[in-house]
Amino acid sequence: MSTKRPSAPGSSALKPPVSFSSSITISDIAVLIGTQPILIRSYSIIQPRARLISTHGPVSIGSMCIISERASIGLLSASTAAADPKLPGVTIGDNVTVDIGAIVEASHVGDGTHIEANAR
Repeated sequence: MSTKRPSAPGSSALKPPVSFSSSITISDIAVLIGTQPILIRSYSIIQPRARLISTHGPVSIGSMCIISERASIGLLSASTAAADPKLPGVTIGDNVTVDIGAIVEASHVGDGTHIEANAR
């Protein structure tokens, strides 16, 4: 008998290299996809159905951040990444709140920023 877990439905997406602090809270149904690194620093919270997308560049989340439900962090298309070849992906500073449904493709979000619901 095998002890290997069956793969979850839809788990064929690319799995990004990750670096998590031991003190983060991340939902079981948050989505992390891509090929670039994803870094989440201490005391940050990633809520259900939040998407961290590192397909077109790395994603870095600072400490004490809240990424709400259905928020999307990361470059969503290759055209966004191609527009500025120096674009280092998406970096979220410390103490940032990203509300429900917001889409963040900015290369840098400063410390203490509050991104409102459904913002793009």
